[in-house]
Amino acid sequence: MGLPGTPARIYRHAGGTMLNDFQNLVHAFAEPRGLTIQSDDPYMVTLQIESLPLHVAYLEESDLLLVQIGVGLPPAQADPAARERQWAYLLCANNLFSQTGGATLGYDPEQALITLQATWPLAPLLQGDAFDNLLGNFLEVAALWMGELAEGEAGLPAEETLTTPPFMLRV
Repeated sequence: MGLPGTPARIYRHAGGTMLNDFQNLVHAFAEPRGLTIQSDDPYMVTLQIESLPLHVAYLEESDLLLVQIGVGLPPAQADPAARERQWAYLLCANNLFSQTGGATLGYDPEQALITLQATWPLAPLLQGDAFDNLLGNFLEVAALWMGELAEGEAGLPAEETLTTPPFMLRV
């Protein structure tokens, strides 16, 4: 996956490519948990966690792992002021990652979902339980946001109820 006209960059680790390492990490995480792995692309997989798709990708050019999950629906209020309050609330939570545990909230217009995503260098995730710990922490932050966005009336979160994640995403 290089730029057009340039050779693809090959990453080597323990006798294999980083892409192979990525695929091995995903399978080692999913199989003992009985998670379904869906993929048409060797660089991206979707893990079904309960009924929720967790997207996990290897970004070869930057050597990063990317994880993304939907955490709620966008504001549906007919009142423009209420919509503006919810978007402002989400932006404030994103500011300096103060209420996202180091991840980033976003909006995916194709799926019409508020999402949570994070990136992490892949190489440190090859050690011990680092990959499992990162995904576990990420899913914990996602669960907090799913609960927060579900608690508010008509899609507007109750600002005083947000539980600040007790950790930054770490391995």
